[in-house]
This record gives sequence, structure tokens and C-alpha cells, in this order.
Amino acid sequence: MSPMHSEYSTLVDYLENIAELPWNRSSDASISLAAAEAQLADDHFGMTKVKERILEFLAVAKLKGETKGSILCMHGPPGIGKTSLGKSIATALGRDFHRVSLGGVHTEAEVRGHRRTYVGAMPGLIIQGIKKCGSNNCVIMLDEVDKLGRNSLNGDPSSALLEVLDPEQNHAFRDHFLNLPFNLSGVLFIATANELQPIPRPLRDRMEVIDMHGYTIEEKVEIARRHLLPKQLTQHGLAEAALSCDAPTFDAIIAGYTREAGVRELERQLAALCRAAATRVARLQEAAAASDAAPAASDAAADDDGASNAPAPAATGAAADKPTAAASGKAAVGEGSGEVTLEQVEAVLGPVKFDGPKDRALQVSKPGVAIGLAYTPFGGDVLYIEATKMGGSGQITITGQLGDVMKESARTALSWLRASAPRLGLTDSSSGLALVETDHLLNRTDVHLHFPEGAVSKDGPSAGVAIVTALTSLLTGRLVRNDVAMTGEVTLRGLVLPVGGVKEKVIGAHRAGVRMCILPARNEKDLLELPASVAAEMDFTFVTDVEQVLEVALHPAEADADPASSSTPPDGKGHGERTGRQRPRADVAVPAPAPAPRASAGPMSAAGRGRHRAAGRAVVRSSRRAA
Repeated sequence: MSPMHSEYSTLVDYLENIAELPWNRSSDASISLAAAEAQLADDHFGMTKVKERILEFLAVAKLKGETKGSILCMHGPPGIGKTSLGKSIATALGRDFHRVSLGGVHTEAEVRGHRRTYVGAMPGLIIQGIKKCGSNNCVIMLDEVDKLGRNSLNGDPSSALLEVLDPEQNHAFRDHFLNLPFNLSGVLFIATANELQPIPRPLRDRMEVIDMHGYTIEEKVEIARRHLLPKQLTQHGLAEAALSCDAPTFDAIIAGYTREAGVRELERQLAALCRAAATRVARLQEAAAASDAAPAASDAAADDDGASNAPAPAATGAAADKPTAAASGKAAVGEGSGEVTLEQVEAVLGPVKFDGPKDRALQVSKPGVAIGLAYTPFGGDVLYIEATKMGGSGQITITGQLGDVMKESARTALSWLRASAPRLGLTDSSSGLALVETDHLLNRTDVHLHFPEGAVSKDGPSAGVAIVTALTSLLTGRLVRNDVAMTGEVTLRGLVLPVGGVKEKVIGAHRAGVRMCILPARNEKDLLELPASVAAEMDFTFVTDVEQVLEVALHPAEADADPASSSTPPDGKGHGERTGRQRPRADVAVPAPAPAPRASAGPMSAAGRGRHRAAGRAVVRSSRRAA
């Protein structure tokens, strides 16, 4: 064919792609479980369950002689090492690694390739990755599979991935550009996702999901010491002795300047410290170079008697003392032994950005404030709920950018309070008299519920128990314990239903300094996979009824009236007296604390006394897990 032919370049490009594809070329590296385990341990700290699952996958591949089978999907919040874990797997297998970013891929042609009739046609992302690796058994990371474009007019890319990730079909994958079957069964596909909900169900069915959760503070300290700080020292041209941090300093940076499940923000904060240290080192080198140049210039112009050399040492001393005189705060990072102090951290990073336990004690210092638990794409976190009241006709106002489900939870909580007002002993604040069922306080009171951080959207039913607790605290005047966080869905009958994301929520509560969680009884099984360091420091109370929540979460009425009897210690942390953490026997139930005296001054009927005694007999199992 003549080079002047209109299809000459298209055919040459097509033939070159076919010739360069590794149709029969494979990596010869064998699988060694010991080497893989050592590689994973060197590259990543923690994540024991994830590493065990990967080693099981590799063991099966070693026995079968192929990796055909499950498609792994690592699901978890950003910054916890999903992509780097895929690289470690490729290194342990001795195979080539290629990452395909699926974020923003919105057409089928980007996965399957363009047909050669189009101008600028090229193979799809999968065939391009295999061509770049040069082997037909490489490791391909499908990054951010949950961010695939959807509802495209040019075809759904998630549907195109169905054939790629199906072990029963991908042995004859046909790219539109090649129009020839290519065997993908030897390729190890590893997908990553921050959320599972956006992934179409047929595509999710092709993959085995491995849940990866946020790191604890202790794990972050070890990650920063072993991996992050040495990496930043190398990137900033600093010697290992130029900057170092001890465990309390790492802990202060993590608690005061980061609030995340992963370690990306922590790495940025360490980079800021390294920049300050690099500036100090560079200025010292400039000062040393200037002091070395000054004597040389003086020697050249000196007389034989050396009288003119006298001012030079003084200049050298002044130049050497200048950095020392200015060595305060930011300019002193890494000075001397290289150890960074907390004062230097605050000078470089500024005032702390996130509340500590003392700040939390101030936030829960008035009735009507409770601490809930939330699950976000970045891991678990605490959620403050504020309530206030004013005269009105029993209306409720809800603010904080809430979804429909959370608004319904708030209305359900208020309806339960209306029905339970006589049993809760709500009184008229003006007269102090007990209110009958037809004329209780809520009929003449408007309630406003607010969820702080209004710029962040919130939804879900798990805030039900926290909403009930905040409203009860507001209407009875009893403070909520500031060391207790809670989660659970509430029904109109006052039952506490199980919720999801318990492990992430508990880790988020631990990260925020909370040391006791109230959870639905049916969520007790979700705590089996908690990290040992978190379980050893947390107390859990499992409930089935919302009145059990109120007995545990609210301070007794007499304690609120007498500040001296409050369990809040002088340091303001609100933890009170702590008992020994002994693991209770599974077959022995711990009875609930005696119910607080009701504020009602009126007589209680026989039926009311029966309900009161039944509530007092409610069993609340309190599990204190030990390491």
C-alpha cells in the first residue's frame, strides 16, 4: 500500500498495536508466601485482616498455578493505602503493575476501545495497560471504580467492565480497536472504591469486597514514624538526624491537626515541619559559607603582621550567632538534636484545629446537647446534636442540611417523647406541677434541633437515640454525660434498632477522645473485628429500649442540682471515675443502674408504678473489652 493512501497511517497503527501486544509473554516469577508476607509487612503497618485475606488469595493462586478467580475490591475511606497495597501485591508476585484511573471515565469506548472507522481511534484502557506492561499476567489496579461516569449517551462504562472482570468471559475479551479476542484470564485485577453504593449491582457482584477501615491513633503514630517522616525527609533533602519526633509529638499532631481515617493530612503536616527544618538548614549553610569566605578575603588583603585579621573572628561569631539569636518557634525546628517540641509544632502549624476532650466537655455543658456517631466516606466521626426550646404550639424546627431520613428520625423522636411525657415526669417550668397526659409541656413548647457543621450534608436513621437523648435532656434539665457517644435507630415504640458502620463509628469515637459508646444490642457482633488497642480503651453499653439509653446517658437529677456531686473531674474531661476493665462473662447480665428520681411531684398510678419497676428491671449489658 502506498504511504499516500488515506488509510495507510491507520493500518500501520493497527498492525503496530497487534505486534506489540504480549500475546504469549508472561512473567516467570513464582509466588512465595513468605516473601509476600514480608513485603506487605514492610510496606504497610496494621491492616491484619486485609493482609491475611491477600495471603489466602496468593496461597490459592500458588496451588492452582494461576490467579484466575476472585476479583478483589478494596473498599475504604481515602488515604488508607488501597492503591499502595495493590503495588505491594504486584511486587510480592514479581509482576508488572499498571494503574488505571476510572474517575471521570464516562464512555464505553474508553474501556473497550474505539472502532477504527473513527479518527484518532485507539485501544481501550485495559489493552493499553497490558501493552505498556509487556506481559499478559500483569497486575492492573482499577482505581476509584465507584466514580465511573453513568447515564452517558455513548454507552455505560460500568457495563463494559462486566466482561473484563468476569473470569468466565474475559478469556476472549474483544477490544473494538483490535477486533480480535485477547485472553485476560491471566491478568490480576484489583479494584478500589471509597463507597459501594454508587457501584452498579451487577458489577459489584463480579468482585469480592475487602473492607478496609481507618487507622487508630496508635497505628498512625507507627505509620508516621516508620514511613511518612522518612519519606518526607528524603523528599526535602534532609538527613535522618535533621528532624525527629517522639510518640507524644506525633500524637499531638494527629489529635490536634488531623481528623481523618487515613494519613494524607498527617503527611501534609509532617511536610510542613520538614519545610521549616529545611529552611533552617539552608540558612545555616549560607551562614557557614559566608563565614568561610570572609577569612579568605581577609587573608588576601592582610599585612604580614596579621593585624588586620582581628575583626574577622568577630564577624564570624556574629554571623554564626545570628541564626541562634533568631532560633525561636518556626526557625528552631530540628535545632540541636533534631527533636521537635510541641511549641515548635504550634509555631509551624498554628493553633490546634480540632477540639480535644476539654473542649468537648464545654460543648456538652448545658442540657439539650448530646453526642451521636456518624459514618462518612472518610471514616467514623462524632456528631453533636443541639436542642433548644421556646414558647409555641408544639412545632419542631430542624436545621443542619439534613436528609429526609434524618428529619423523619427527629419527628419520630419527638412523637415518642409526646407519648412518654407523663412517664418521663415532664413538669411545667412555671408552676412546677406535674402535667397530665392531655396537657404536657410539649403542647405549649416549640423545639429547635440543630446539627452543627451545617455545610456538611447529613442523613440516615442512626441519630435517633442521640436525638431522643438531647430532647429529653432539654425538657428535663438533666445534663448528658460528655464522655458518652451513642448510635441507633428509634421506633415509635421506643425500640432501638441496629445500624450499620458500627466499627468505623467506634474507631471515630475513640479518635475523638470518647471512651464509652451506647450501641444497639444486635450490633454487639460488629465489635468482634475492632482493633485490640481500641477495644481495650472503650466501654460499651448495649440497649434494646430508648429508656435504657436515657438511664445511662443522662446525669441523675440530683447531680445536676448539686455541682459538687457531678462526676466531671477538675480537668474538665468528663470521664469521671473509671473502674477496672475486666471482661465480663458472656452468660452473666449486668443490671442497669437504678433509675433517677422523677421530677414529677404528683402521685403515680398503680400502672405507672408497674411500668417504673419494669423499666428499673431492664437489663443493660455493659461489655468492657480487654486487649
